[in-house]
Amino acid sequence: MKKNKKFIFSIATVSLVASLVAMPIVAASCSTNAKTSNQANVANFLIKANGYTDAMVKLDVETATLAGGWGDTRSLLKGKDGRETLVVVGATQIVANDGIQAKGSLKRTDVEAVKKMFQDAVLDKENKNLYINVKDKKGVEKEKFVFSVYDHGNYSSIAEDAKISVDTKGTEVNAYQTALVDGGDYFEKTESGEFKRKSNTPKLKIRFIPSNDPAGVGQASKKLETYLNKKGFNVNITVATDYNAAALSLKNGSIDIAFLPAGSWAKEATGTNFILSAGRDVQVVDPYVSVNNTTTPAFENEKLLVNALNGYKTFNEKNKIKQIKDGKETTESRDLYVPKTSDLAATAADPEHGYTEELKSKVDALITEGKGNLPVVGYYRSYIMAKKDSPIAKKIEQALNEQGSNWKLNWDEVKDLIKYAYTSTTSSASYIFPEAWFKKHFIGFKTFQG
Repeated sequence: MKKNKKFIFSIATVSLVASLVAMPIVAASCSTNAKTSNQANVANFLIKANGYTDAMVKLDVETATLAGGWGDTRSLLKGKDGRETLVVVGATQIVANDGIQAKGSLKRTDVEAVKKMFQDAVLDKENKNLYINVKDKKGVEKEKFVFSVYDHGNYSSIAEDAKISVDTKGTEVNAYQTALVDGGDYFEKTESGEFKRKSNTPKLKIRFIPSNDPAGVGQASKKLETYLNKKGFNVNITVATDYNAAALSLKNGSIDIAFLPAGSWAKEATGTNFILSAGRDVQVVDPYVSVNNTTTPAFENEKLLVNALNGYKTFNEKNKIKQIKDGKETTESRDLYVPKTSDLAATAADPEHGYTEELKSKVDALITEGKGNLPVVGYYRSYIMAKKDSPIAKKIEQALNEQGSNWKLNWDEVKDLIKYAYTSTTSSASYIFPEAWFKKHFIGFKTFQG
């Protein structure tokens, strides 16, 4: 996943989190134009950071004492190893990735065909027919992969019995809200296992959603449509006016497929099916349940998650791969991720550095299940970070060690120690989910708002 993290989640329409009834719903990363005005009206202990790198710098120089971010944001600290100077003190509920959904009446063979269609296309990165020309923030024209308009690097197939986490409290809904019916209206499966488009059938209607690059999305939709039609899929791809319009069209069956954030899907497209999740490689510190259930984490024990993220650099240091770059062989560290093969994995548990027997057992099982090809994970979570040995880090670490994952501290006793750095009020990783974490652990804490 890219370090600029468009894949970071936000709040409905301007962003990517909507509310389900009265609860904030996670809506993944295809963010719209967030206004700078959304930074107003925040509590006086909050400090605005200009991105995750700046948040880590603020922790390091101690102008902030806590910050939240995706995965190991500490690695963004420049000039030094942030994993040595900063420490993880907390882990939030998971944030569901965005993905691809199908109308409830789309039959099983058609769903299987659509999954393969997109999974094959997103991996066809060498095909120049899947690239568009866009201008960056400096006005320089660059080539961009069509799926990169949403920062989709790969897709994981969602099992029919899977659950999707949709809010800061971990509420889960069925990924498939309508049971699949055998057969297909658009595709048939050949004896060789390939999918073939049925003749004399209507176009498969696919709906993209807006992003912070409207021109890029428009170009990408047409490029992908041409690419898929040349392969015989007979599709029509259009761009919705907004997320809710796409969700409602999917719900009423006027389109077959939509690209939606989890929140918009859960709130507006009830009765439809979440068939593919966009994602990144599965992390060794937070593995999923199995290769067949990539939207559910194997662990929700905050102490386990915190200790693992603080220690993976040591216990997973063998996980390196060799590659050719610019004609030279280089070695890339993959220490944050589950090794693809057992020879790259730790041979023993290392509880001192967070690699418990429980975690090792799960990682080893995934390596065996994956057979060298682990599917991408359908969620991520925000981690709360602090300067190592700072007063607030010591207080939280003591509470975590003495009380366990459901530790509590009185807000009045710690508030003077907290200056929280955030990137945006619409960011799930730095604001929305960390705020829920504060509410869980600090007795008397109310809100990040002023």
